[in-house]
Amino acid sequence: MNSAWLPGLSCGLGGLLLFTLFLWRKCRLQQRELHILRGEKSSREQAQSPKPQIYKQEVILRPRKPYLCRADWMRNTPWWADPTNPPPEKILVPPLRLVSQPIILFSAGRTGSNFIRQCLTPLCATVVQCHSLGMKRSYAESVHDCVITERDPVDAYLSRVRVMTFNGLPEPFIKNINDESYLLSQLVVYKEELEYVQFIKGAYKGRILSLDYEEFFQSYLYIFSQMEEFFNITIPEALRTTIKENSSRKKNLSHQKDLGGFDTSSPVTGLHGHHIWKGHPGYAKELLTTSNYKKIQNLLA
Repeated sequence: MNSAWLPGLSCGLGGLLLFTLFLWRKCRLQQRELHILRGEKSSREQAQSPKPQIYKQEVILRPRKPYLCRADWMRNTPWWADPTNPPPEKILVPPLRLVSQPIILFSAGRTGSNFIRQCLTPLCATVVQCHSLGMKRSYAESVHDCVITERDPVDAYLSRVRVMTFNGLPEPFIKNINDESYLLSQLVVYKEELEYVQFIKGAYKGRILSLDYEEFFQSYLYIFSQMEEFFNITIPEALRTTIKENSSRKKNLSHQKDLGGFDTSSPVTGLHGHHIWKGHPGYAKELLTTSNYKKIQNLLA
């Protein structure tokens, strides 16, 4: 038998084997990169990582309907929980919200949007709050439901002058507000904000709920009825009480008392120093002269 061709055959088989190993390794690396891009774990990492021990965690009780049966529990249980051994009394579940889709909360500044955010947060899974710049950059083309707060433009404008020109301090604001240089200090910027709100109300592709500051200033009934109708929900009495307690003027004043000027803020509540002052509708007429009030009214129209 002629064995001269055997060395060539063995080299060819060895090369084929090396090429096969190279392709296999390349595919594994590409698969690993794809897992990383998707934020997934490899099978080895999944095997090494311990499964969550959900029944050893502290259970936070929330008012909700109890599960009716084992099948109901299984439908609301993570895939890694043991469906054959549900806990006898308490089940750890994520917090529930009456409105599951994201909500855009948009407004010109100083129109009560922070207060409405405090009312929306317990009801909605996600609330994105923004003013004109944020709306232009990120959400103008959105189709999510949008809540817009509006206020008497002169009242809102004076509130902006107080926080932006006088850093929220009431005393220098009262003393100097009828000085034209201070009175007109925020006019151009704020008029653009008001105009953009009107543009969004006409051009936005999603549904819009407009809430009037003069209506919701001292009326939770107005807020709850408008939200129930718009989102097609029913807000339980216990949840209404919780919202009232956590968003009350007294509670918010206690949050802001330890802050400095308006240029300081709380990362927990989102409130600024001197965020709240005179909030009642029509307070601008008490501070401005008649001629100055009419001037601002005409300039903002």
